[in-house]
Amino acid sequence: RRIEQSSVTGPITIKPPASLVAGLLPGAKLQFTVSNRPLLPLAGAAQEVTEKLWWYSYLKLNVQRGFVHLLLDSHNRQLFGVRTLDESSRQALIQSVIDDSVAQQTPLGHFFMWGKDSWIDTQLTPYVAEFWIKARQAGFRIDDAALNRTLARMRQDLQNGGNAYLAHEHHEAIKFANNAYAAYVLSLTNAAPIGTLRTLYNEHAKDARTLLPLVQLGLALRTMGDKNLGDQALALALNGKWDSAWGIGDYGSTERDLAWSHALLVEHKLMNPAWEAKVLPLGRNLTGRSRDQRWKGSYFSLDEAVALVRLGVQLLQQPAEPLQGSFSSGDSRQPIASKRQYSVEFAAADLARTTAALESNGTLYVEWNSVGFSKTPPPADQSQVAISREYYSLDGAAWTGTDLKQGDRLLVHLRVQAERDIRDAVLVDLQPGGLEVENLNLGDFSELAAVKIEGRPVTDYTYGATLRRQEYKDDRYLAAIDFSAWHGDNINLFYIARAVTPGDYVVPPPFIEDMFRPQVKGQGATVIARLKVE
Repeated sequence: RRIEQSSVTGPITIKPPASLVAGLLPGAKLQFTVSNRPLLPLAGAAQEVTEKLWWYSYLKLNVQRGFVHLLLDSHNRQLFGVRTLDESSRQALIQSVIDDSVAQQTPLGHFFMWGKDSWIDTQLTPYVAEFWIKARQAGFRIDDAALNRTLARMRQDLQNGGNAYLAHEHHEAIKFANNAYAAYVLSLTNAAPIGTLRTLYNEHAKDARTLLPLVQLGLALRTMGDKNLGDQALALALNGKWDSAWGIGDYGSTERDLAWSHALLVEHKLMNPAWEAKVLPLGRNLTGRSRDQRWKGSYFSLDEAVALVRLGVQLLQQPAEPLQGSFSSGDSRQPIASKRQYSVEFAAADLARTTAALESNGTLYVEWNSVGFSKTPPPADQSQVAISREYYSLDGAAWTGTDLKQGDRLLVHLRVQAERDIRDAVLVDLQPGGLEVENLNLGDFSELAAVKIEGRPVTDYTYGATLRRQEYKDDRYLAAIDFSAWHGDNINLFYIARAVTPGDYVVPPPFIEDMFRPQVKGQGATVIARLKVE
């Protein structure tokens, strides 16, 4: 993703910079946005959730995609200037996410992260519950028993003091944040116990490390009838010195919490100049990441992207001076006639024949945005997570890239060493076109266990990190790993790949990333760059 922003004085005619598509493969998606207010990357955030190709799937990701599609109805899609799904496909996707999340509910009302054979993350519970409530309000079918089970679980947990997160350094802050979010979600159905909310604020507001839970708790208190205490919570959120960064463990960041808080305050008609001033640096902070090499093309976490869409839906409904002008790309021309913000997508092939004639007077804020694939593979990056891959035959001999025959099998060895705490790492090893991963969950694992590497059985390769999940897809191997002070910082992983399709193929590099902090990642080198199957 590339983002270029500037401010111009209208009236003026402008063209997109050629750097938007330099070095990208054909088919890149481009977008133009103009506003009479400082810009937030709203359309880019929507695209991050709805259009990004995800190599793995888990409950929160699926619910976030469903949430964004729920927010982006036909009216809001036009305001954002994004082309997502047609209306029938959008509704089908949302209902599918609802049904899938019901299937991942535990008997006690919490949720499994990856499926019924995975771990439970109690931080997901209010998130899924809010999605269900908002979806039901929009007319989607919700299993009442499932919703009531989760609401009852949240209420009981809240009254019992909340869930403990002792494995995290900031466990009291996470517990307060989760309780405040649960209180807000329960207040949406007038089910939040007011006495418990007062106790939560009076005894635990000191545990807050970020403004968002105070905003959520303040709104819950106001909704349930205690306006004075709710306003105290909002004032504490506004006046506090907050920098949650990335280290608390609640999936948040300073930018996510600010965007989400702002969205809630606009929705509840509680914005004021002091809050407006607080949110002004948000767009600059987010787009400034395009110059930070750690991000390398993905400028939002998924949680930040969803929070920005929440905020955009609220902001783009607010009254503003209308924009005037026209946008031309290729053979098409359309008027710029919108309040506050105008966005439109256009084809990379039409870049040289694209102009925006801005007829409005005064300062205008412009953004050009492109999303595409680089012509050259990204270089290896081992600065935060070191990952390497080696191939062996099943007799333990190193495979150096000699031609394979259909049916030949290779043992793949992945070594990973984390240089920092990463609790939610996902490793993805994509296969070249001629190989297919064998599903060891369906076969005899003893065959793998019998292989020796450098004289040692693969089962002797110990590791400190916790392997939370493995998936054997035809075209990829996936592992969810916890690298933390409690669980260790290294791991050795093995799987078997089979040669299935003749041809000459490029070998993609292995990569690993934090599911919730996209700037924390590692990419291995491709020691064997190509392979041939006869």
